[in-house]
Amino acid sequence: MSDDANDDAVTGGAREETKAEKKARKRAEKAQELAEDAHRPLDSWERYRALCDALKEANDLVDLADHKARFALVIMGALNAVLFIVATRGQFASAVPPAVQAWLGAGLVIYALVAAYFFLQAIEALRPRRFETRQPVSGGAGEDTPLGLRFYADVLVRDPAAYAAAWQGVNIGQLNAEVARQIYAVSRINDAKYAALRRLYSGLRAMTLAGAAFLVIAAFFILRG
Repeated sequence: MSDDANDDAVTGGAREETKAEKKARKRAEKAQELAEDAHRPLDSWERYRALCDALKEANDLVDLADHKARFALVIMGALNAVLFIVATRGQFASAVPPAVQAWLGAGLVIYALVAAYFFLQAIEALRPRRFETRQPVSGGAGEDTPLGLRFYADVLVRDPAAYAAAWQGVNIGQLNAEVARQIYAVSRINDAKYAALRRLYSGLRAMTLAGAAFLVIAAFFILRG
C-alpha cells in the first residue's frame, strides 16, 4: 500500500510539472507573438485608421491655432482700450509737461503702427488657406494613385454622377494615398498658421510691455500732479 501511494505521488508530481511547463510554453509563445506583432507592417485598414487619426490631429491643431489667435485679439483689444481711455483723460493731459507730451505722443503713434501690424498677423493666422500638396498625383512604384475623392476642391472637379462612379472602383490603397496627401496639405496649413501665431504673440508681448510702461508714466505724472 505504501509503494502504491509513493507511485501516485510521483505520478501526480510529474503531472503538475507538465502543466507548469505547458503554461510557461504558452507564455513564451504569447510574448513572441506580441514581439512579432509590434514590428510587423500595418495592413491596409490599420494604415487607414492611423492616417485618419493623424488627419484628425492635424485638423485639431488648425482649430487650436484659430482659438489662440482669437484669444490674442481679445487681449490686444482690452490693452488698447485701456491705453485709449488713459490717454484721452483730461487729467492725464493736464498733468504731463508739454515736452513729455510730445514724446508720449510719438510713442503712441509708434505703438499704433505696431498694433496695426500685429492685427494683420492675427488676420494672417485666421485667414482661410488652401495648399496644394507637393506630392506627385500619380503613384510611383508600389504606390497607389489618389483619385481625388476626399478633398473638396478635387471633389468639385467632377459632376455628381462621375464622382459617385469614382467611388465604385476605389481600393483601400488609393484611399490611404489620398488621406496621406490631405495630411500633408493640412500640415503645410499648420506650418503657416503657427508661424504667424508666433509673430503675433511676440508682438503681443512687446505691446504689453510698452502699454505697461505708458501706464507707469501716466500714473507717475497723475500722482505727482
